[in-house]
Amino acid sequence: MKELDGSGLVQWEGAGPGMTFVRLFLPDETQIFREEFLRPGGSWELGFSLEADRSMEVSLTDSLGKPFLPNATCTARFSQGRRGHNGVTQVAPFGEGGRARFNWVSTATGYLEVVDEAGQRLGARPVSLAQGVNMIDVVTGGTQVRVSVEDPEGNPVGGAALDARMEADGLPWFQLASTDAQGIHTFTGLGMKRVFISAQHGQFGAKSDVEVDLERWNGEDTLEIVLDPRATILVRLLDGKDPLPAANLRFLGPQTHHMLGVFSTDAQGIAKYGPVCGGTYLASVEQPGVWLTEQLVEATETSQPVDIQVRRLGGLALQLTSASQQSVAGIAVELESVETGSKLSEWVARGLVTVPDGALFTGGTGLAQVSGIPHGEYQVRIAGPSGSLVAGRVTVRPGPVTQVSLAIP
Repeated sequence: MKELDGSGLVQWEGAGPGMTFVRLFLPDETQIFREEFLRPGGSWELGFSLEADRSMEVSLTDSLGKPFLPNATCTARFSQGRRGHNGVTQVAPFGEGGRARFNWVSTATGYLEVVDEAGQRLGARPVSLAQGVNMIDVVTGGTQVRVSVEDPEGNPVGGAALDARMEADGLPWFQLASTDAQGIHTFTGLGMKRVFISAQHGQFGAKSDVEVDLERWNGEDTLEIVLDPRATILVRLLDGKDPLPAANLRFLGPQTHHMLGVFSTDAQGIAKYGPVCGGTYLASVEQPGVWLTEQLVEATETSQPVDIQVRRLGGLALQLTSASQQSVAGIAVELESVETGSKLSEWVARGLVTVPDGALFTGGTGLAQVSGIPHGEYQVRIAGPSGSLVAGRVTVRPGPVTQVSLAIP
């Protein structure tokens, strides 16, 4: 059990790779759950904001708009967080007046659902919150999706793991379940426009991101997922022509980033997972000392791996000099990868690279330093003392910091 420190952070050292689950009890009797993938190496921090400027009171109504009183075992669950991340789920009990209250809400949008003790969803809806107190009604009902998982001969597959999610750039909601002995499970009370469902079984493989359009879905129908384990995901990681051994990567569903597993490359830089159903999957390379790389790959029945180019990390110490002896301090520096066209400012905005003040500037001696960037050739753009744009090229080597001098006219 980890406890929050004074800054509202939970910290791990040397954690991962793998999923971790954090639960936080708040003074208002609500709880916060957070599931996060901890990448290998280093220290990781998970933060919770308790300085939110929004609160929410939740009540239930029936389809006619009349109040519906939940029993004491029901809870309201609010999924919130950054898009493309698992985010957090905040859980509040219903009081005697039939309302559930969230006193600290740190995001303006999320997905709200009411769940009974058996895990059945009584109702759900996406919400947008204004600052201050928000009164939210959830209508009971919602769409249900009955899922049937079968093997290639049409036999039911019991015990298959099911993962229902919104797409990766949507709200960070997910629901986990498993099929019964008849290969059946029903997701209830769905309030979003569409959902993706993945199925996975140790013997019959996996199929990721089966899309269900809930606006057109007939709740009496059954979504049939056939696990036909004939394909394999097979990739080879290369830095230029050199294979990258002992590197960690994940195979994910392309739409939802449902994780099939965490794997390591062999001496030839090869990693594989199977059996899976044929289709497209996302390979995500998350290895210390290697640039975060994602690539869509096709699962096939061949033994030829898909090559993925990765780049080891390096650093740059760029010393600016001036022939006119003018000050070269406080000058903004932009780096643009010649190979990919990506810019340092874009990486900083995405949180992939960290520099002081959110941008790269020269210090008092004209030195600008940055670390944790992929090795390779970069175009350097600098706003010079005269206001003109000065360009040059530098090559960043993998490993230790590359020292480079660049003269400003």
